[in-house]
Formats: sequence, C-alpha cells, structure tokens
Amino acid sequence: MRPFEIDMDLETADLDGLASNIDSSGTALVFDGDLISGGAFTSADGLGRIIVIVDSDTDTQSDVTFTIVGTNADGHAISDVVTGPGSGLTVASAKYFKTVSSVTVSAAQGGTEKVDIGTRGTTLAAVSKSYPLNSRDSVAPVVSVNITGTMNFTVQQTYSNLHTTTDASGGIVWEDVTALASKSADTTAQLGIGAHGMRIVINTYSTGAELQAIVTPVVSH
Repeated sequence: MRPFEIDMDLETADLDGLASNIDSSGTALVFDGDLISGGAFTSADGLGRIIVIVDSDTDTQSDVTFTIVGTNADGHAISDVVTGPGSGLTVASAKYFKTVSSVTVSAAQGGTEKVDIGTRGTTLAAVSKSYPLNSRDSVAPVVSVNITGTMNFTVQQTYSNLHTTTDASGGIVWEDVTALASKSADTTAQLGIGAHGMRIVINTYSTGAELQAIVTPVVSH
C-alpha cells in the first residue's frame, strides 16, 4: 500500500439548503434551496451529508414518512425512510447522502404542512468516502490527522471486504478506531491489523473548518 492523503474542506451546513418552507402536504416535494442545481442536490464538498427535515409550520407530521433517494459518498445508490417531524421539530436521515434526487412523503396529509430540508453541521454531520487498505500487511498503517478551525472527528475502520460488499447495502460494518475517536485536535494513531478500509466521520464542525489526513504504511523488518 502506498501513502495517501485525505482532504476534507467542509461546506457550511444549510438547514434549508434543499428546500425552504415548501409544501409537504402532498407526496412529491419540490426542491428550491440554495444547494439545488438542476433539480437535485450534490454535496459541494464531495462528502456524504446527514439530511435534516424541519417542520416549519408547527404542524405535526410524525404520522407520515419521508423517503430520501440519492447516492452515498462512494457513489452507490441509497435511500432512507425517515419518520416525519413533530410540530416545530427536526428529524434526520440515518444515512449520509452525497447526492439527493428526490424526497417523497408516504401519504398526502391534506393540510397546510410545510418543511425545510437541508444539511446538518452537528452530530455526525458528514463522512468521507471509503478508502481501501491492504488487509494483508503485517503491520497496520498510521493515520496522522491535522485540523484547521473547530471540529470533532472520528476515524473508522472496517474488516468487511470492500470489494464484495458496499456500505449502501448495509453490508459494511464500521467501527471507531479508539485512539482516533471523538478528537478535536491534531492526532496520530495506528489502525488495526487486517482492516480492509477506513473513512473519517465529522461529528461536529464550525464554518471554515478543514481536515487533512495522511495514511502511511509501516514497513516491517
């Protein structure tokens, strides 16, 4: 395995970047936010983003579900079904979306319901793509992370085979690297021997924050 770099320059979170106070009483939602281009959302920083749905009309919508369709950070097709928000509340996707092509509601609500749809900047806000590792190396690689600005990050690794399973299908099991979990300062630590891949989760961040990581193999003698 050769050394490689990971560069994450995070775009500002935008809670109504996909849609602002749009009618959600019907089943098909129309995107009109600042992050929309060509009728769809594509993450400007290339990261998978948690999508939030905010009730903007103080009208409970928890009796329906919202289905988000798009792709993840690795470009695989994904969808996520999210129970609608209560009055004035916010709900979030469980999956990270690099693109969103549609959001639909499970049933017409027949009222004046409205929502904002956007990206989240707190609590598991964003994720990098998956980076394959050489699981046959007898010594695990070292990850050195440098951050600019304010953020909290976690490096995750997987022992699932990235060549035969995908994160989109739920077949990849990710685990936190203990020495690189919930860090808010520059940190260097080693991954586990036999790991097939890694990724970096941005837990929280402030506007302008950046992360650079160098992954270096360790040569055994």
